[in-house]
Amino acid sequence: MNLSMCLDKSKSRTTSRNSKRVQSAQATFAKMMLAARQQSAAPAPINNDKPACHQCSRLMNDMGSRCPFCEHKFCHECLQPCLSCNGLYCSACSIMDYSTPVERSQCITCMFP
Repeated sequence: MNLSMCLDKSKSRTTSRNSKRVQSAQATFAKMMLAARQQSAAPAPINNDKPACHQCSRLMNDMGSRCPFCEHKFCHECLQPCLSCNGLYCSACSIMDYSTPVERSQCITCMFP
């Protein structure tokens, strides 16, 4: 057996392995796409009795609170008090200050007057 025949066999094995990997990857991708289609096709149950928090999507027993800046409804765990004006703001409308040992939150209005 000469060197070129050995190289040809090695190439064919590598090509065969790569082809199997590609087929396996394509099959996995097809399964993922099918699962995504089936999940999006199923309608989400609608519960009009209780509002959901805009950030964590938990159903709230009470009406929750609105962020005065963006006006979305949030549960009490998802709102932080502003250090300056003491208003309750969501994480998107407030900025956390980590420069001190205690975390402090400031709303956008107080942070950039």
